[in-house]
Amino acid sequence: MVATFLSQFTRAQRRPFDRWSGGVIVLCGLILGPVIAVLLAAFGDSAGLWSHLYDTVLGRYVSNTLILMAGVGALAVGFGVSSAWVISRYDFAGRRMLEWMLLLPAAIPAYIIAYSYTEFFEYAGPLQSGLRHMFGWQSPRDYWFPE
Repeated sequence: MVATFLSQFTRAQRRPFDRWSGGVIVLCGLILGPVIAVLLAAFGDSAGLWSHLYDTVLGRYVSNTLILMAGVGALAVGFGVSSAWVISRYDFAGRRMLEWMLLLPAAIPAYIIAYSYTEFFEYAGPLQSGLRHMFGWQSPRDYWFPE
C-alpha cells in the first residue's frame, strides 16, 4: 500500500545551473542583503545605545507613539462607525457606490497613501505651492506649515 502510494511520485530531475538560476540568486541577494544588514545592526552589539536612548529621547518617542495610536484609533472608530451607520440606516442617491468606496482604505496599502500625503503637503507640493502663489509668500520663513 505504501509502496504504491510512493510510486506515484517520481524523483525530481536535477537541472543544470544556468544563467537564469544565477540571476535569481543575484536578485535574492540584492533583496535580502539590506534586510540582513538591518537585522545584524538591530541585534548586534549596541554598546550602550539603549541606555543613551532611554536617557535622552525614548520616553518622548514612546509617549508620542501612544498619543498617536490613541488619536488615530479614535478618529478611525469615529469615522468608521458614523459612516457605517449612515450607510446602513438611510437610503440616498449614491449609497451603493459609497458603500463600496468605504472599502477602499482597506484595499489601498497604507504606504501609497502616506506617499501621496507627503507629496501633497511637502514644500514643493501643490498645497504649499498654491498657498505661496495665492498669498505672495517667497520663502518658508514667510509662513509656518507643520513638518
